[in-house]
Amino acid sequence: MRGAVESVWFKLEEVGGGIAGAREANPVYLQPNTPGFWLNPAFWVSMAFLLLPLLVVLDMLFIHHDAYDATLRTQIITAILALLSGVGGYWLGTSFSSQRKTELSSGGGKLPIA
Repeated sequence: MRGAVESVWFKLEEVGGGIAGAREANPVYLQPNTPGFWLNPAFWVSMAFLLLPLLVVLDMLFIHHDAYDATLRTQIITAILALLSGVGGYWLGTSFSSQRKTELSSGGGKLPIA
């Protein structure tokens, strides 16, 4: 199998445009008289990513709260925050300052001289 992939490695291409393609497709779901956002595949993938951490938090706080020591709780909360930042980063994109920095570094603007 590895040999088969290696033989066509440079012929493989991304289908659908990746994250950039998904971000370009998302505004379509927000237009009037179009399908609702719940039909967006990215919405369901985000919900699937967030379901398991929700179940873990419910278990940690209400069902088996004695089974989790402080170290394990910290690790779980840290992992959930990382997941939330990844999902939030997809839906919200980068910050304005990051976009501005990219624009300036690509020659789209002039850096201020101190």
